[in-house]
Amino acid sequence: MLPVVVVKLTNRSILIHAHVKIGFERNDNARITLLDKLEGKEAKVVGRDNTKDGPDRVVDKVFIQTKYYSSGKGCIDACFDKETGQFRYITDDGPMLIEVPKDKYADAINAFRNKILEEKVPGVTNPDDASKYIKRGKLTYIQAKNYFEEVIRQRPMIAEPTPQDLVDFVERMAENASEEQGSTAT
Repeated sequence: MLPVVVVKLTNRSILIHAHVKIGFERNDNARITLLDKLEGKEAKVVGRDNTKDGPDRVVDKVFIQTKYYSSGKGCIDACFDKETGQFRYITDDGPMLIEVPKDKYADAINAFRNKILEEKVPGVTNPDDASKYIKRGKLTYIQAKNYFEEVIRQRPMIAEPTPQDLVDFVERMAENASEEQGSTAT
């Protein structure tokens, strides 16, 4: 059986359980925020105070909760209270935006649609509105997993990522993609 890997951005210390779970600390939200800044967006990490059900980041004045799991359904399920079943991330303007891995977006939309149909999202009744609350991340699940594992392995004590950290990672991603395409072409 293949190991199950769950990638979740949290505001707590790094948790690495090779066979079960990989959790990321607040600095990893900073690394994702760096991607937003490189696109010219106004972005900052706000989840460092561990406010219950608060946002991880604010990007262009939009509150974002970041969930990177191995399935879109897993990303969405993590947003709901285990006891009440209700959506946890609510702002004064309604449900908070949830960022999921780029390759888990469609699955996350379907899972959120189902939660709306089950009346588990306060203030939202139209399942066709699911895409308004789910944001496609810039990285796939595997890219994010590799990015954070590499950063942890190489520089576990860095406080904030630098633009060079991201450039180095993107260059390595491109090299890996070229190698993968070369090996499948033969």
